[in-house]
Order: sequence, then structure tokens, then C-alpha cells
Amino acid sequence: MSSGTRRALLTLFAVLLLLPVARAAQLSDEKILRHFDIIAFRNEMYRLPDPRLHKWVGAVRVFVREDAPVDTAVERILNAQLERLADITELDFEKAGAETDANFIVIFTTRERYAETALKALGRTPGTHHEAVARRLPTTNCVGLYQVDEPAGRLLKATVIIPLDHVRATGQLRRCIVEETTQSMGLPNDDNDVYPSVFNDTSRLDDLTDHDIMLLRLLYDPRMKAGMTREAALEVARRILPELRR
Repeated sequence: MSSGTRRALLTLFAVLLLLPVARAAQLSDEKILRHFDIIAFRNEMYRLPDPRLHKWVGAVRVFVREDAPVDTAVERILNAQLERLADITELDFEKAGAETDANFIVIFTTRERYAETALKALGRTPGTHHEAVARRLPTTNCVGLYQVDEPAGRLLKATVIIPLDHVRATGQLRRCIVEETTQSMGLPNDDNDVYPSVFNDTSRLDDLTDHDIMLLRLLYDPRMKAGMTREAALEVARRILPELRR
């Protein structure tokens, strides 16, 4: 391959990497609000009869449980993602000394133990529509579950479960860590119309786009109160979005 051809390919690759960011920047306020509605007020596992705004209020105490060997590469991805979430949401993320002290638990396990681990987590998490989640588990690569104080909308506990052998074999390690920890902040849905985003199962994206960051910034703006009805939250979001986009 000539040096000129190599430079041309590198330039093309760089442009392709920037495309999701460029497209997100071009999204209209209406489209961002529609995507926020889809991701924040629906759930990929079950229907929400009275959708409310869900978010963490107070410190997020993280514990990582290693039911499968975890190497430094996995630790780096997870730590970088948690630091990014803390920066975007302006929440305090703390390391819990024990699982019983944590309200945000990340479990690295195997595919063989994945469903069992998730069902045990469901048993400790009231209000998660056990049967609907249990039916969906076999078709999922990883999962994030959270418990909410309804109708106050405060997140009480989240459990992210990642079968390391499976996500490594399928090239989804980073995506699973990023998507499930982000959804556990109060953005529980996936939808193929939401793009560019990790909340889209047809995309190959494995990191937060600027669109995803905007959805998080909307959710964690102090004017968006936990427990708000869908209608009230979207009204506030419509008012503050132009300010957040500056």
C-alpha cells in the first residue's frame, strides 16, 4: 500500500469516526425531546403504566463483584465510564466497602451463571416486573436492573450484570459496560429510532455519543425533579434544552 493510499484511508477512517458526533449535533430540539421521551419514559423489558422521571438523588455507592476473573482492561473501561457518568450528572460516585453498603452493584459473571445471577438480583429488587424480565433474559447480552421509590422517582438500587465470557466473545464488552451503567442512571429503554446512541440495539456504537450525553444532562439538570410525570418533565425539558445546547 502506497503512503498516499494509506493517508487517504486514515483520513476516511477519521471522518467515519466523527460522523455520529456530527449527526448528533445536527439533531433538532424536537428530535432530542422525542428521543428523551422514548428512552426515559419507556422500558425495554415491560410497559410502564404511569411513567415518572427516575434519577439518583444523593451519592451513588458502587461495589464491583467479581464472580468471573476481571482483568485490568475491564477495570479501566468500568472506571472510566463511572468517572464520565459522575462528571456528566455531577453526582458523587463513591466506592462501597461491601456489597451490603452499595446501592450500585456491578457483577461480572459467566454466561452459564448469568440468568441465575439476574434472577437473584430481581428477587432483591421489588417492582421490576419479574416475569417480563425473566422472559427476556435469554435474548439479552447483559442487563441492568434498578429499584425505584415510587412515585417519588428516586432510584434506590441498581444492579448491572455482565457475563464476561459472552461479551468478550461477541465483541460487546465496552458496549455492555457503557450501556447498562448509563441505563441504570434512569434511562431504561432501547429503541432503534434513537440514533446516534448506545440506546440502539442495531448500532455498533460502544461509547456514549454527544446525543447520549445530552439525554443524561437533561435528566440530571436540577430543574428536572425525580418523580415528575412524563408531561411535566417534557415541558421542563423543552424549556431548558436550548440553554443546555449552547
